[in-house]
Amino acid sequence: MRNFPRILVMVAVGMVAHFSDVLAQIRDEIHLKPKSILSGDPFYQIDSITVRTRKIRSGRPRKKTLRELNQQFSEEVSTGPFRWNEQSQDPMSIADIALKVWDIIQDNKAVLNVSTVNVKALPYLAKDHWEALTGWKPEHGVEYSLEIKNLYGITVVDLNYEVRLIYGGSVKGSGKYIASARVVPKSVNVLWGFNLDVSVREVAVQNLRTEANPFASIVLEVGMNYGSIMKRTSETMAYRLNADGEIHDLTTGNVFFKRH
Repeated sequence: MRNFPRILVMVAVGMVAHFSDVLAQIRDEIHLKPKSILSGDPFYQIDSITVRTRKIRSGRPRKKTLRELNQQFSEEVSTGPFRWNEQSQDPMSIADIALKVWDIIQDNKAVLNVSTVNVKALPYLAKDHWEALTGWKPEHGVEYSLEIKNLYGITVVDLNYEVRLIYGGSVKGSGKYIASARVVPKSVNVLWGFNLDVSVREVAVQNLRTEANPFASIVLEVGMNYGSIMKRTSETMAYRLNADGEIHDLTTGNVFFKRH
């Protein structure tokens, strides 16, 4: 009976892993040097920014999800200022979208329905023949937990968001494309007297290989504007999401889901 508590713990861990629809693994803790916010009151001065990361894995994208992405893509094609090359399978063919910026946190609150904002790197073929794209891999991503403290060691901003990727689709085995690259807010808590706004910017949609064998890559920036009633400042986190599933944190140099 001496090992009974240990057995209970093992069973409990197994049940959590079994019933959870997202598997997570703690990865790293990063300490950023905050930009100075000068104030006569130490309560409103930022002392530290800590970022904790963990990898998250979900199941394969459902047919409903892919249908919704297909519909969204078709609408973007019909209304967007594109310059298409109909013969090309190059994901650069959709890179002519004007730079887009959208808010995910506004006035300390997560913006509703923001998860519907997806950046894609797809061939022109997908407009009418989405079913020709096959081999999509299970969605995965990185969860970021950002904690900002003042000089008293009090947490004044606590933000959680996820960088997510649906990747790996190809046309008859050729190329690798991205169906969805997105940043999704999960939770935000801001102490009274402080304010937080977060936006996402599409920086680039690129083909890192050849037109005959495209390899899509998307760069997103997460811009944070935060501060107190005294003064505000900003930070920027940048991510490169590749069609083989790698997620590069360009701010810290970390690479998640690295391919060997």
